[in-house]
Amino acid sequence: MSWFIIIRWLHIFAAASWFGEVMTINFVLVPALGKLEQQERARFMSVVFPRIFRLASVLSLLTVASGTGLFVMRYGGNWSVVWHAPITTLLAIGALMGLALTLFHFVMEPRLSKLIRVAEAQGDLETTALIHSRLRLIPRAGLGVIASIVLLMMAGARGF
Repeated sequence: MSWFIIIRWLHIFAAASWFGEVMTINFVLVPALGKLEQQERARFMSVVFPRIFRLASVLSLLTVASGTGLFVMRYGGNWSVVWHAPITTLLAIGALMGLALTLFHFVMEPRLSKLIRVAEAQGDLETTALIHSRLRLIPRAGLGVIASIVLLMMAGARGF
């Protein structure tokens, strides 16, 4: 088995896990938050979401790193190749979107984690409500972005 195949499977596994995590946040965790009382909501967020955020960061970084490895192995890191064919252009657009989403994870999620911990420690119900409203919006936007990336990568890898 070649390194290319191993890295490709790592890439697929990390990307599928990242996508599944975003689905779980949107369709399980955030709706469950809405059913909790304000104080319970703060505690739940402080226990669960910092871990979820770290997992998303690790999975996104692993996806981007393995995807970069695949690109270097396949095209020698030559970016001019990606703009000459529609299939490689789709891969490049998906890759850039994935990189942007990964950067978002590493910039915004630590801030949100800190805010969650402070709000829970201080019993700040107003901040807890603000965080909950952000958690209803941000993961939905992330789901749209990551679903677009998956579609672009599928089309780029196998054609239309």
